[in-house]
Amino acid sequence: IAANQNVPVDLPALVGLGIASACACGRIGVQLKAGWYEPAQLFLLGVLDSGEGKTPVFKAMTKTLFQAQVDENKRRAVKIEADKAELEVLLARKNEAVKKKQTQEARAIAEEIAAFPAVRPMSRFIGGDVTPERLTEIMRDNDGATSQLDDEGELFELLAGRYQELPNLNPWLKGYSGGTPLTMERKGGSTIVENPNLSVLVLAQHYILGELLDAKRMSSKGFLARFLIACPEPVREY
Repeated sequence: IAANQNVPVDLPALVGLGIASACACGRIGVQLKAGWYEPAQLFLLGVLDSGEGKTPVFKAMTKTLFQAQVDENKRRAVKIEADKAELEVLLARKNEAVKKKQTQEARAIAEEIAAFPAVRPMSRFIGGDVTPERLTEIMRDNDGATSQLDDEGELFELLAGRYQELPNLNPWLKGYSGGTPLTMERKGGSTIVENPNLSVLVLAQHYILGELLDAKRMSSKGFLARFLIACPEPVREY
C-alpha cells in the first residue's frame, strides 16, 4: 500500500496496528504477571497534513471491516424487526394488564420484557463523530467492545467542544483500560457498560495535534498519554 499510494510505510503500518487492535478489542489480552493484565487494544494517532495520503490509505485498509459490518447488519435486519414486533405485542399485553389492574400479570410481562434477548445492530466499528453519551450506548449494545476508526480527526474536534463545552472523557479513559464498569447517568436514566473496551485510531493534521497539546484538560486527565503518536515524514519524490 505504501508503494501504491506513494506514502511513507509508517502510515499503513500504523493503520494496520489500528485494524488489529479493532479486531482484538474486548476479546483478548495479555497477563503480564500476577495482578497485571493488559487488554489488547491501542489508542493510535497518525499526524500528516492534508494531501499526504491519510484518507486513501485509511479507506483501502479499513474497507473490509466496514463491509463486514454492513453485511452482518443486513443479516440481522430480519431478526431485529421480528424482535421489535414481539416486544410491541408484549408491551400491548402489559398495558392491557395495567389497565385492568392485573398486577401480577403486568409484573410478569414487565419482567419478560426486561429479560428479552433482543438482537441489536452491530456497531463495533464506528467513526469519530460520536458524543460520549452515544458512545456509551454503543459500547453497551456491542458487549462492551467498540473501535473508533477516524481519518478526519473528528474525535478530537468533538472533544474540543463541538457539541459540549466540556465533554465527558470517561468512555475513553475507562474504555482504554478495560474491566472497570462505565456508568453514564442522565435524566433519561442510566447506561451501564459492565466491561468497557475501546480501541481508537485517528488520523489528523498537525494543527489538531498542536491544539491537543495546548489543552490542559486533555493532558491533565492522562487522555493524550494513552495515545501512541506517529508523525510520518511525507514522501516528497513523485
